[in-house]
Amino acid sequence: MSRTLPFVLGCCVLASVVPNRGAASINALSEMSASDKASLERRITEVANNYANSYQHFEGDRLPIHINAVFDPTANSLIVNMDERFGPMSTSPEMEDFRRRLEIELEPYIDGLSSFSGLRFRFGGKDMYFWFPEERDPPAVKDKKRLSATGAPVVAVSAGHGYYYHHGYKDWRPQRSPYNGILEDEITLVFASLLFADLYMSNTSPVLVREGGFGQHKPSGQPWQMMGARYLLEDSMPNRPDIWHSLPDATEALRDYKEDIRSRPLYANELGADAVFHLHTNAVDNSATRGAKVVVQEGRVESIKLGSAVLCYMKEQIHAQKDFKGYPVSNTLTQGNYGENRLAAMPSVIIEMGFHTNTEDAKALKDIWFQNASMRGVAKGYKLFKEGKGCEEFTVETPAAAEGMVDDLVPIPVRKIRGFPSFPVTVIASRKECATGSSCESASGRAKDESAMSEFALGYKCVEADVARSPFTMVVSAKDSDDVFAKPIEISLTCKPRPVEPESV
Repeated sequence: MSRTLPFVLGCCVLASVVPNRGAASINALSEMSASDKASLERRITEVANNYANSYQHFEGDRLPIHINAVFDPTANSLIVNMDERFGPMSTSPEMEDFRRRLEIELEPYIDGLSSFSGLRFRFGGKDMYFWFPEERDPPAVKDKKRLSATGAPVVAVSAGHGYYYHHGYKDWRPQRSPYNGILEDEITLVFASLLFADLYMSNTSPVLVREGGFGQHKPSGQPWQMMGARYLLEDSMPNRPDIWHSLPDATEALRDYKEDIRSRPLYANELGADAVFHLHTNAVDNSATRGAKVVVQEGRVESIKLGSAVLCYMKEQIHAQKDFKGYPVSNTLTQGNYGENRLAAMPSVIIEMGFHTNTEDAKALKDIWFQNASMRGVAKGYKLFKEGKGCEEFTVETPAAAEGMVDDLVPIPVRKIRGFPSFPVTVIASRKECATGSSCESASGRAKDESAMSEFALGYKCVEADVARSPFTMVVSAKDSDDVFAKPIEISLTCKPRPVEPESV
């Protein structure tokens, strides 16, 4: 989208605004004083207006944008009220992009509020359903939780974006612009293929929404795989325009773009899918913004459960990679109102793997180890969601102390493993003072499955030198087959000298 010269409302000066870091110490909106809440609302309103009027966000609309932000403590949310003229475009791709960018802009001011349920947008005081009442309830799923021929649940995997026809410029173009060597429309195909494989290996029947065969889409000249889902579905399901041409009366330039967004959840509904994952990378004006995020439809309980599990295990798997231990993954799930999730009749999750506008994130997004780890986390999150399990850190439990005599093999039983590691699991115990890589007495063992843990015990052999340093601290750690490490724990170990046997007469 081309940008015009920026114009700013006279009331606001962005340079004067700094995030209210005090919000991070507040547990909930209900604990804030009235004055603090009003101060934060003014600050957020100021930032929102500055951002909204920094450049032209909407084609054909050059008027100033007015925003007022007010907290709703009852719903633990923030009401963002925009000009009423935006109501008729509240479901447009431009509005979805604007809202997501604004949400990211406001994150520093609301980060840390416990149980915060997100931003709720209004247009002249009315929500989007005032203009689009037909979208209040999602379309009915054709066959809820359909099973494949193998009995495995069907899961839709949607690679974000793809080429579309712009009826204003009358040309074919990708839905996103390239940054740092990444075109989102293309790289999401890589992530989708990896997630497909991970889901397939975990007794799931995945379906790729953007699965183009060989050859070329003749109208655009692009390979089929580069096309938006709308055109792939038009080719494979010509008799179902209700899925790929769901806005037959639309006349706006971006109507194919909007139909592409809608076609993905509508196709998942037609499949009777158990869940749908929409894979994206992110982009904002501030190139310093980075990290992975997960977005679900506001208020939908099952989507929130699935999204929380996906976010948890994406973080676990990404941070298990030595090059990505510090990669930022959001601590909180984002609840919003986006077509890809809203129109889905099953648990639906938008996954933003990182910001391709940030150089560090872009490097990670192109790294095969990051790609594999992030999608392995998504698949693990889905598997545990299906099993009714939530987010739990991988830890081991042992007794607080153990003792034995020189030359004895002292048992250190591992009483329990918490979390959901991938077996086999290796457990290692070594003296705390041992430098990494040095020669040191240690104990290790390997459990092939969860049942083997009930009889699992490490054996540490006491040596003469241990007597003088007893009691000493042993550090017990564990690693699963995905290289996820459990949080180390410490135990006290005492080695005693063997009693001197009396000489025989």
